[in-house]
Amino acid sequence: MIKRIPCEADLLSTDHEIYGNAISRCQNAAQDCPEAGYCKYGECFNQLSYVESVERLEVIEKELEHYKSKWSKLNSQHLHLISCLKLAVSDAVKNNNSEYAFAYRSCLTMLERVI
Repeated sequence: MIKRIPCEADLLSTDHEIYGNAISRCQNAAQDCPEAGYCKYGECFNQLSYVESVERLEVIEKELEHYKSKWSKLNSQHLHLISCLKLAVSDAVKNNNSEYAFAYRSCLTMLERVI
């Protein structure tokens, strides 16, 4: 499980662990910050420590890898669809099905405009 970095919204949390982490981050030990739901006297939540920065970078790197793999899957799927349509056009031309050939070419043209 990914470690959660405390933020100002955590001052209003009903979960004791999340609330405690947010209070421990407060540098001024202000008593009215939790009631207000934000840090009144400083920038306690605006700057990350070195360890938190490294953890955040690791999370971002994992997300980036996830989205890269997702993008490559989507890219390969649309390329596969285009190749299938081109094959269907050639089959329709061989079988003298001009209506199907026209429909497949129309689909290909629309896809190429979008892509």
